[in-house]
Amino acid sequence: MVMGAATIVIEKLESVFSVLTQFEITIESRRHKNTEEKYIETSLQSKLQPVNMYIKELLLITIIAAKFTLGLVLHDGSPDFPLPLKTKQALRKAAGFVIYRKTGDKTIEYLLMQASYENHHWTPPKGHLEKNESDMDAAIRETEEEAGIKVKSIDIRQDFKKVLTYEPKDKPFTKQVTYWLAYLIKPDTPVILSHEHQDYKWLSLVEAKEKVAYPEMQNLLDECENYLTITNFK
Repeated sequence: MVMGAATIVIEKLESVFSVLTQFEITIESRRHKNTEEKYIETSLQSKLQPVNMYIKELLLITIIAAKFTLGLVLHDGSPDFPLPLKTKQALRKAAGFVIYRKTGDKTIEYLLMQASYENHHWTPPKGHLEKNESDMDAAIRETEEEAGIKVKSIDIRQDFKKVLTYEPKDKPFTKQVTYWLAYLIKPDTPVILSHEHQDYKWLSLVEAKEKVAYPEMQNLLDECENYLTITNFK
């Protein structure tokens, strides 16, 4: 009877853990856009998220301790149940274009935009997929929304497609971003930023790699440059 009651308690704790995880994901979504597609990050959300993460940590410790006490562990000390780890919670997909242009002296320059939120990182135009939206459709839509560049203004290199998968720090999800390489047909096409970005720059490979924060993005830029050199595209 004691074992049965304890098991029920553990199941309830795991249910609460799942609810708190979903709460984290909801807050993260609202950090970027509300129903009017405007950036928001209220002080209430900022205060609740650390508390939520702290409670989750306490719950996880309690669940593991309870299962250990009940003998629900393997002989090597590892649990015989799937831990509710971050990588198992959610996959958030995004897509965009690594847009490049050629100057009068044939120098290749890449478009990077600086986010107006969090750590103000620099990336090519990209954004999260909407419901039932394909990667390509999301890349086209987000590029127009974030940079004001329409699909008719670029030549998409369909044979250059790269997928970056990583786990953002202190976020309850894994992120997967699909990029295509795209050539800006008219190099003087204006870039019109949305509220999500505060600055943009056209940069050489070396300059762009200095701006981006992650090795994965630096490697992607290297691959773009190698592709353009080998194929001798415009």
